[in-house]
Parts: sequence; C-alpha cells; structure tokens
Amino acid sequence: QRSAHERTASARCLLTRRVRRSLGSGKYQTETGAAACDSCAAGSFSAAKGSTVCELCAAGGYCDEPGADSPSVWKPCETGRWSNVVGLNRSSGCHNCSVGLYQPSKGASSSDSCEPCRRGTASTVDGVPSCPDCEAGKFMEDAGATACLVCSTQKGNGYWSSEGASECDQAAAGYFMASDDVPHACSAGISCDEPGTVTESMALLDGWFKFQAASAQVYECPYARNCKASALNASGAAGQVLCATGAKGPLCSVCRADHYLSKAKGGFCKACSK
Repeated sequence: QRSAHERTASARCLLTRRVRRSLGSGKYQTETGAAACDSCAAGSFSAAKGSTVCELCAAGGYCDEPGADSPSVWKPCETGRWSNVVGLNRSSGCHNCSVGLYQPSKGASSSDSCEPCRRGTASTVDGVPSCPDCEAGKFMEDAGATACLVCSTQKGNGYWSSEGASECDQAAAGYFMASDDVPHACSAGISCDEPGTVTESMALLDGWFKFQAASAQVYECPYARNCKASALNASGAAGQVLCATGAKGPLCSVCRADHYLSKAKGGFCKACSK
C-alpha cells in the first residue's frame, strides 16, 4: 500500500499531464502541477500547444489582443509613425515622426525610418505619410522644412513658382521672364495674364508687333487692323506671321500686291477687288 506522500506525488503528476493536455495555443503555464492555464497577455502570443512561455510581438507594431495564438494578430504602426518596442500592446505606443519629416511605410521600427521632407515640400504637422508640395507661388530649397516660403516676399515682386518648386524660376502674372532670368513688368501690347510667361512665349495684343521671338521689345502698329496677333493665336509669334491678310513688312505697314491701304477704322490693307 502506497504512503500518503506517494499518493500526493502521483496525483500531482496526473494533474500535470492533464494540464499539459489542456494547454491550447494562446496559453502557457510555467509551474509544474498547476491546475489552470494562463492566457498570454496583450503584446505577446503563443502559437504552440503546451507552451511554457509567450513570445513577444515584433517591433514596428503592436498586439492588443490577450490570449493571442498567432503572430498574425500583430498590427503595424501606421504610415507616419514608428515603434522600436518589442511586445507593444497598444497603438498609442507608436510614435509620430516629427514635424518636417515623413514616413511612407507601415510597420517602421526605428526613428531612422522618418525621412526629411523633400525640397519643394514641407510639413507643418507631425505623423504624416508624405509632405505636401509647396503651393504655386511658394518654394522651399531645403530638405526637412516645416513651411514653404513666398516667392514675392523672399525674391521680390514678379517672381513666381510652380507647385512643388524648390526655387522661384517663373514670372508672376503681369510679368515675363527675360533672358537675364529676372522678371520684368509686361508693357502695353503684351498679354501676361497667366504666370510663367517668358520672352519667347509672350502673346501680343492686336495692333502690336515684334521682330524676333527672343526680343522683349514690342511696337505699336501704325495700322492697327493690319496686326492681328490674337486672331492668329500667335503666342510667341513674331515678324510677318503677325500680319493680317494683305499686309506685310515691318509693323505690317505695307500692303501686298492687289491690296490698297484703307484708312477706315484705323487703317488696313484691303483687296482691290473688294
């Protein structure tokens, strides 16, 4: 007959075998002879049955469900955020990248993954997946900026930029950019209603003429109706192409053969047969 000590030891071994059989995934037990299994805490998981320890969830994310039985419960930190903590159990433990930085990928595990905003962009808030482009008329020449600069304030009147620019390399509305890379105010006869006009692309108004596309000098035609720039859609046009039918020469002031100069309504070259 067994002693009381032997009977107790036998019962403990039997209980231990039963507990081990009942240890499902997501649970663990480290004590020999325990009567119950413990669930893995949030931030960890147990994928194998009969485990004596729970594995911590990887850095770069978190596991907010207790009793997890698979690493698939891991959730990555969102774009613009990161975490280097192993076993994180809540989303609030993910850190935002600082102002002037961005993070384009989920699951970042280091602050080194936060990248400086590119030139031509800036971020005024933290935790962003990308930095917005500078608006048209603004620029940023440095990386990691928290604000874009206004062209007219930093460079002077007449300077402009396209969206996402790192420099002010265009002329604002009412100006054109000359070969010296300096904006000049548009004079009479030039249409500069839109930003980005350069000498070669400036559009003339009716009644005006210029000799070369690269020239910034324009002249008023003596016979306004002979110079039909806008009617010919002559953005950047120069020379004879600016002349209306029947006119030719400097300032479109000469009538072609079979035409004569009519003084009616400002003067124009009219066909002799009409």
